[in-house]
Amino acid sequence: MTIYGLSPTTGAERTLNLEKTSAGLLIHSRDPQSYRDIDRIVVDPHALLAALIDRPAEHTRIDGVTAASGEASRRLDIIVRGNEVVLTVQTEVGNGWDIAVGFDDFQDALEQASDAA
Repeated sequence: MTIYGLSPTTGAERTLNLEKTSAGLLIHSRDPQSYRDIDRIVVDPHALLAALIDRPAEHTRIDGVTAASGEASRRLDIIVRGNEVVLTVQTEVGNGWDIAVGFDDFQDALEQASDAA
C-alpha cells in the first residue's frame, strides 16, 4: 500500500510503501517528483506494531533485519505524535531519510501489508 507524506526535514513530498516479505516488513520511500528510490529497510512487523500501540512520548528504535553482505545496517526510528507518525531511517554510515504520514493511513497500510499472502 502506498501512503503520501512529507519529509519533516526538507518539506519534500514523498511516498511510503509497505510490503510483506519473507524476511519481514519492507518499508520503502520514493521521491514522486524525480521518481528516485530512497533507501529501503526491512523490519520485524511485530516490533513496529508494538511501537504504534505503545505510542511512547519519545522515539522507538527498531533495528533493520540483517542487511545483505556489503550493505550498511539500518535502523528505524518511529515517533507517534497525535495523528502523525514520523519515520526516520538511518544507516550506520549516517545516510538516511524521513517521512511524516497520517497515523490512520499508516495503521491501515501496516494492517494491509501484514494480511498480504
